[in-house]
Amino acid sequence: MAAKLIQMSVLKQILRLKSQGHSIKSIIRISGISKNTVKKYLRLAEISNTPVEDLLRWEDTQLESYLTKRGDSTSEGRQKEIEELLPYFHQELKKPGVTRWVLWGEYKQLYPEGYGYSHFCLALQKYLVRDQSTMHFEHEPGDKLYFDFAGKKLSFVDKETGEVQEAEVFVAVLG
Repeated sequence: MAAKLIQMSVLKQILRLKSQGHSIKSIIRISGISKNTVKKYLRLAEISNTPVEDLLRWEDTQLESYLTKRGDSTSEGRQKEIEELLPYFHQELKKPGVTRWVLWGEYKQLYPEGYGYSHFCLALQKYLVRDQSTMHFEHEPGDKLYFDFAGKKLSFVDKETGEVQEAEVFVAVLG
């Protein structure tokens, strides 16, 4: 079942409140709309790359068609388009700070009539599983220690000097 569309006046209220600096929780309280719906429409406005002020000036019908584009879900062309981009998305996901949401935003800029976020994630997940090699280790419990440094460095402020210090996070796991 397709998700219900909210009234464009409510959407404009959500956008106006966010542009005024309200948190998502306060927007939910004021508008009476669910958290997921508020987040969905804020994300759609974010990836549209159109200033919120412009979106608020648009007519309701124009705003609705712009933010809720729906393509033909049986289109072979969209499947072909996303399959060509999957190797690129795989490489991009390895970079720090790159998320599926960011990649989907790039995809929607290239193909506005393309897949929605959930179908995009499903296609990406199928590609990643197909492309992965399985690693299986035979070992005695607690016999080996696996370790690595985790992601980006963390930073903290030295209380004595006031300097910002960076620190690596060391992770170790017994097999």
